[in-house]
Amino acid sequence: METTEQLLMSAAAGMAREGFMPFVTTYAMFAFRRAYVFVCMAIAEENLNLKIAFALPGLTTDYGPGHQATDDLAIFRGMPNLTIIDPYDALEISQVIPAIAEHQGPVYLRLLRGKVPLVLDKYGYRYQHGKAQHLRTGKDAVIISGLMTMRTLEAADVLEKQRIEVGVVHSPVIKPLDEETIL
Repeated sequence: METTEQLLMSAAAGMAREGFMPFVTTYAMFAFRRAYVFVCMAIAEENLNLKIAFALPGLTTDYGPGHQATDDLAIFRGMPNLTIIDPYDALEISQVIPAIAEHQGPVYLRLLRGKVPLVLDKYGYRYQHGKAQHLRTGKDAVIISGLMTMRTLEAADVLEKQRIEVGVVHSPVIKPLDEETIL
């Protein structure tokens, strides 16, 4: 018996094969557990120009264990051709959408629900597709972060009071990872 998510991915793959650029969305847990084969075989393997925005990735909900997408990254990272983006705040989400529309190929966009913070505007941040960015420099250590960038900036502030200079590199694109900037 097929699930709604399997049908969603199949229909979107069909539209992409006909030249459309579908954007599809559902809960992350249902998408990667119920529709994995469809995302992998019909979308990623075929390198279709399809954008998948799954809500509530990781441990971001109090809906209980049935809605916790704790292994979505582990599963989707192994798919060929699939770009994975984990935007951090409302500013980045607003900038990611047009960027992924211009990107040719499948994209998995992990989205938070509810009240999404606005933090990166304080750093003059502008999303650059595929690029990590230095938000803060430091000579003693560097923390590389994506979804937890606010916490890493807070940690850097605490450490600065202890005379430890910590840089923060924000990397919303998980795959492919911007190794050049990080190194």
